[in-house]
Amino acid sequence: MQRSCDPAINSFQTTNESIHGPGGDQVMELNTQYGTTSAPLGWAHSNVFSAARLTAIYDTSGLHFELADPLGTKRVQANIYGQIEMSWASLPFGDALTPIVPKRAPSTSVSIEAKTS
Repeated sequence: MQRSCDPAINSFQTTNESIHGPGGDQVMELNTQYGTTSAPLGWAHSNVFSAARLTAIYDTSGLHFELADPLGTKRVQANIYGQIEMSWASLPFGDALTPIVPKRAPSTSVSIEAKTS
């Protein structure tokens, strides 16, 4: 029995596609969530690499910078303003990587009342 990946024959539908760079790293992802009728696979995100490490991710919500420790374990994801969006803790050498959702900073508005006696 011959098998085929032709959608006309087996009703197979592509939901995600990746574009990889010369080093094998994923540089772009396309998926059906952002597609249209004329282009069923739309742009989902792009990855930026520098010195063989993931440096940033550009997606529909903006640019996110990936900061790693000297061993290459991802530790912080920050936005373009330097605000921490997410951080990770782990055991030595990146084992048991655990996400830590940052607490939102309290409001910086200060109420000053003058007392007169």
